[in-house]
Amino acid sequence: MYHQYNLTLQYEFAPNWLGEVAYVGSLGRNLLTLTNIGTGNDEGGPGSREVTGVGAITATRFNARSSYNALQTKLEKRFSRSLSILSTYTWAHAIDTSPGGICSNGASARDCGPDDPLRPELERGSSDTDVRHRFTFSNVYDLPIGRNRRYLQNIPRALDLVIGGFQLNNIVQWQSGPVYNVTCNGGRVDLLGDPTPTDADRAAGRQLNRAAFRCATTRIFPSDPSSPHIGTLGRNVFRGENQFYWDATLFKNFPVPSISEAFNVQFRFSAYNVLNHVNRSSPNGDINNTNDFGRDISEQRRRQMEFSLKLIF
Repeated sequence: MYHQYNLTLQYEFAPNWLGEVAYVGSLGRNLLTLTNIGTGNDEGGPGSREVTGVGAITATRFNARSSYNALQTKLEKRFSRSLSILSTYTWAHAIDTSPGGICSNGASARDCGPDDPLRPELERGSSDTDVRHRFTFSNVYDLPIGRNRRYLQNIPRALDLVIGGFQLNNIVQWQSGPVYNVTCNGGRVDLLGDPTPTDADRAAGRQLNRAAFRCATTRIFPSDPSSPHIGTLGRNVFRGENQFYWDATLFKNFPVPSISEAFNVQFRFSAYNVLNHVNRSSPNGDINNTNDFGRDISEQRRRQMEFSLKLIF
């Protein structure tokens, strides 16, 4: 069950310019939760022991909750004088008590279920998909150079074929990095101190100080020595590095009136991640991995360039 609501204000403050600001929210109830109700503590995640004699039994229940609150802004310039612009900024926070059946680590009760099956409310934290800040900018610009354009209107047709009639499109995106957990044996850990990386950590490419964490010591079932443990650190507390992308396309249509007035040959040059900016995902959060803990060696989409000729009807 979802309740969605918003309040949006728009204002045309100049010809062809539109500003917009909105509050957008939603509440989710009766959302899916996976829980091990057996006695096992490994393969199926911590067991609640509602059923004895069986190691892992995955129960699908609908008792999770979520919320989303966002400030969404937009600046738009409608296409005029060869230029259109669409720019947005969103501040948002998505919170839930369960990632559902598919989470960032996998799709099982062990990966997606609560660390303490007796207290699922302790899972309340930023959603796996939470993006706190997101800015986008896009434009379409008919370059004002060439015949029938603002500059060099009377150049020869041969020169116009080379330098005139191009269009430049851009899409720029900047956003907060993804959330992630710090774990020990798949479960949450105890936070002992300041997780800010030291100079030595930064030199090694680590985003966290491993000395600030330890494997959990508090038993879920206090009287049982074999009980799984629950740590003091919350879910999805940390966030990876910011991500930035700039994609651009330059293209031109060459009409072929001898075939049809609606027939064009289009030259297109596209560049994705123009600056070849290194975008990461999230670092390794397993404190048992002494070599790679706190390091993120992933790389999201290197620069790619593409030339093409297309027939446009």
